[in-house]
Amino acid sequence: MAYHAVITGDIIGSRLLSPVQKKQTMEVLKACFLMLQKRKDISFEKGFEIFRGDSFQGVLRNPALALRVALIIRTCLMKQKITAHTKIKSNLKKPHQLTDTRIGIGIGNINYKANKVIESDGEAFQLSGMLVDTMKSSGKRIMVGVPDKALSEVFQLQFTLLDFIVNKWTEQQCEAIFEILIHNYNQQQLSQKLKISQPSIHQRLKISGWYAVAPFIEYYETLKFSAA
Repeated sequence: MAYHAVITGDIIGSRLLSPVQKKQTMEVLKACFLMLQKRKDISFEKGFEIFRGDSFQGVLRNPALALRVALIIRTCLMKQKITAHTKIKSNLKKPHQLTDTRIGIGIGNINYKANKVIESDGEAFQLSGMLVDTMKSSGKRIMVGVPDKALSEVFQLQFTLLDFIVNKWTEQQCEAIFEILIHNYNQQQLSQKLKISQPSIHQRLKISGWYAVAPFIEYYETLKFSAA
């Protein structure tokens, strides 16, 4: 039986956002979801839905693309320049953290498919939701869980290193990496899109650690996820 990937996320610090900031963030998130749905290589069992005002959930038919989708969502949010509220400035060191999100990727079976994704159930949903709850206390922002405990532990080590790199990305770095992830742009296309020189693009990606992250994404997308 083929596994699905459930991606569950919640906006970090959403309660500290002003109504205007929260509206801006939700508009960015919805626009990102529309871009993802337009990609022919990403097949959704259930498209993303927003619930509780600051959380979202969607189901992919191909779990191997879940990491790319998760990073597209994170970089899409992190590259936004939303004006900081005074209260938020005192609690967060980096402006881009205002629009970051925790994302839990649960890979496994789906036992019940409801009309609304948030009403569906199965091990993929349970793993994804559990990971998001765990991240609230651990401080991590992206994790993946699978039914195989040994494989899940390996993923946690890998994703801890990935998270360490991604959490340091600046708005400008996220701007470039988002375009690579969503459009598969090369450096020449990025230079034209962002209107900066190609050497500057290379330097931006080099400093971000992108050249270490990209091979990991490629490796993850070669994995086959299915029940034994």
